[in-house]
Amino acid sequence: MKIFRSLTVLGALALPAVSLAAMAWGSIAVHVPFSFVAAGCEFPSGDYRVENNGNGVLYIQGAGKSVITLSIPSGVTRPDDVPNLQFTRAGGRVYLTGVQTQQTLHSIPLHVGNERKITLAP
Repeated sequence: MKIFRSLTVLGALALPAVSLAAMAWGSIAVHVPFSFVAAGCEFPSGDYRVENNGNGVLYIQGAGKSVITLSIPSGVTRPDDVPNLQFTRAGGRVYLTGVQTQQTLHSIPLHVGNERKITLAP
Protein backbone atom coordinates (compact mmCIF):
# COMPACT_ATOMS: atom_id res chain seq x y z
CA MET A 1 0.00 0.00 0.00
CA LYS A 2 1.39 3.37 -0.99
CA ILE A 3 0.74 5.03 2.36
CA PHE A 4 2.68 2.42 4.32
CA ARG A 5 5.68 2.06 2.05
CA SER A 6 9.03 2.12 3.71
CA LEU A 7 11.08 5.24 3.64
CA THR A 8 13.82 3.93 1.41
CA VAL A 9 15.33 7.02 -0.17
CA LEU A 10 15.16 9.19 2.93
CA GLY A 11 16.29 6.30 5.07
CA ALA A 12 19.26 5.65 2.82
CA LEU A 13 20.23 9.30 3.05
CA ALA A 14 19.44 9.80 6.73
CA LEU A 15 20.71 6.63 8.38
CA PRO A 16 24.37 7.23 7.55
CA ALA A 17 23.97 10.70 9.05
CA VAL A 18 22.33 9.33 12.18
CA SER A 19 24.81 8.96 14.99
CA LEU A 20 23.94 6.09 17.32
CA ALA A 21 25.45 5.16 20.64
CA ALA A 22 24.05 1.92 22.02
CA MET A 23 24.04 1.01 25.66
CA ALA A 24 23.56 -2.46 27.10
CA TRP A 25 20.36 -1.54 28.97
CA GLY A 26 18.32 -0.75 25.85
CA SER A 27 18.96 2.94 25.30
CA ILE A 28 20.26 4.67 22.21
CA ALA A 29 21.27 8.28 21.67
CA VAL A 30 20.63 9.49 18.15
CA HIS A 31 20.75 12.63 16.03
CA VAL A 32 17.83 12.70 13.58
CA PRO A 33 18.45 15.21 10.75
CA PHE A 34 14.76 15.62 9.84
CA SER A 35 11.47 16.21 11.67
CA PHE A 36 9.32 13.20 12.48
CA VAL A 37 6.21 12.08 14.35
CA ALA A 38 6.28 9.60 17.23
CA ALA A 39 3.26 8.62 19.34
CA GLY A 40 1.27 11.48 17.81
CA CYS A 41 3.85 14.11 18.80
CA GLU A 42 5.78 16.14 16.20
CA PHE A 43 9.53 16.27 16.85
CA PRO A 44 11.93 18.64 15.06
CA SER A 45 15.34 17.50 13.86
CA GLY A 46 17.79 17.17 16.73
CA ASP A 47 19.31 14.90 19.36
CA TYR A 48 17.14 12.25 20.99
CA ARG A 49 17.35 9.40 23.48
CA VAL A 50 15.17 6.33 22.96
CA GLU A 51 14.92 3.96 25.90
CA ASN A 52 13.40 0.50 26.02
CA ASN A 53 12.39 -0.72 29.46
CA GLY A 54 12.23 -4.34 28.34
CA ASN A 55 8.47 -4.86 28.25
CA GLY A 56 7.61 -3.01 25.04
CA VAL A 57 7.37 0.51 26.43
CA LEU A 58 9.59 3.00 24.60
CA TYR A 59 10.52 6.42 26.00
CA ILE A 60 11.46 9.03 23.39
CA GLN A 61 13.06 12.21 24.75
CA GLY A 62 14.59 15.25 23.10
CA ALA A 63 14.04 18.78 21.80
CA GLY A 64 12.25 19.65 25.04
CA LYS A 65 9.62 16.94 24.50
CA SER A 66 9.09 13.37 25.58
CA VAL A 67 6.56 10.67 24.77
CA ILE A 68 5.88 7.11 25.79
CA THR A 69 4.65 4.58 23.25
CA LEU A 70 4.01 0.87 23.14
CA SER A 71 5.99 -1.29 20.76
CA ILE A 72 5.67 -4.83 19.49
CA PRO A 73 8.72 -7.09 19.56
CA SER A 74 9.26 -8.00 15.92
CA GLY A 75 12.23 -10.28 16.10
CA VAL A 76 15.71 -10.89 17.36
CA THR A 77 18.61 -9.06 15.76
CA ARG A 78 21.94 -10.50 14.78
CA PRO A 79 24.93 -9.69 17.02
CA ASP A 80 26.55 -7.63 14.24
CA ASP A 81 23.44 -5.47 13.60
CA VAL A 82 23.88 -1.78 14.38
CA PRO A 83 21.17 -0.18 16.57
CA ASN A 84 18.99 2.14 14.50
CA LEU A 85 15.67 3.87 14.13
CA GLN A 86 13.27 3.02 11.31
CA PHE A 87 10.99 5.57 9.67
CA THR A 88 8.07 5.47 7.25
CA ARG A 89 6.63 8.27 5.14
CA ALA A 90 2.83 8.50 5.09
CA GLY A 91 0.52 11.39 4.37
CA GLY A 92 3.40 13.79 3.72
CA ARG A 93 4.96 13.20 7.16
CA VAL A 94 7.72 10.96 8.48
CA TYR A 95 6.80 8.56 11.30
CA LEU A 96 9.02 6.61 13.68
CA THR A 97 7.92 3.00 13.11
CA GLY A 98 10.70 0.91 14.62
CA VAL A 99 13.63 0.83 17.01
CA GLN A 100 16.34 -1.78 16.64
CA THR A 101 18.61 -2.34 19.61
CA GLN A 102 21.44 -4.82 19.81
CA GLN A 103 19.01 -7.42 21.17
CA THR A 104 15.64 -6.95 19.45
CA LEU A 105 13.64 -5.09 16.84
CA HIS A 106 10.58 -3.23 18.18
CA SER A 107 7.86 -2.11 15.77
CA ILE A 108 5.65 0.88 16.58
CA PRO A 109 2.14 0.61 15.12
CA LEU A 110 1.37 3.37 12.63
CA HIS A 111 -2.10 4.90 12.68
CA VAL A 112 -2.50 7.34 9.80
CA GLY A 113 -5.50 8.43 7.86
CA ASN A 114 -9.01 9.44 8.56
CA GLU A 115 -9.73 8.47 12.12
CA ARG A 116 -13.23 8.93 13.43
CA LYS A 117 -14.44 8.91 16.97
CA ILE A 118 -17.82 7.41 17.73
CA THR A 119 -19.53 7.94 21.05
CA LEU A 120 -22.29 5.53 22.04
CA ALA A 121 -24.74 6.56 24.68
CA PRO A 122 -27.59 4.58 26.28
